[in-house]
Amino acid sequence: MTVSAFQITGLRLACSNTDATGPTPIARFSMNIAGVALNGCLLARNYGGEITVFGPFSKKEGQKRGAEVHFDPELRAAITVAVLAVYRAIAGDERDQLTDAAVCRLVARAG
Repeated sequence: MTVSAFQITGLRLACSNTDATGPTPIARFSMNIAGVALNGCLLARNYGGEITVFGPFSKKEGQKRGAEVHFDPELRAAITVAVLAVYRAIAGDERDQLTDAAVCRLVARAG
């Protein structure tokens, strides 16, 4: 698959509170892709410890929260690398102790 052009339009650092039932939030971000604006996306550390992104989560009362937008694996890796670069420009490496090995894995997947 060819990765579509996208633009990160905003990023804010997430609080350090973790949800025992979900990924550990690092930052929330907004992006534009293919003429669609996505707000409330999440840069997070998943259960396996890898850094990844998720589309906006549903906020339906009484239902389990889940991502409303799902990214293709290749696109997910490219978005993760881009958001991580913005995150590091704002917060540096120390805030979340992101490792170079984790970043190298992301870059390798993004091709």
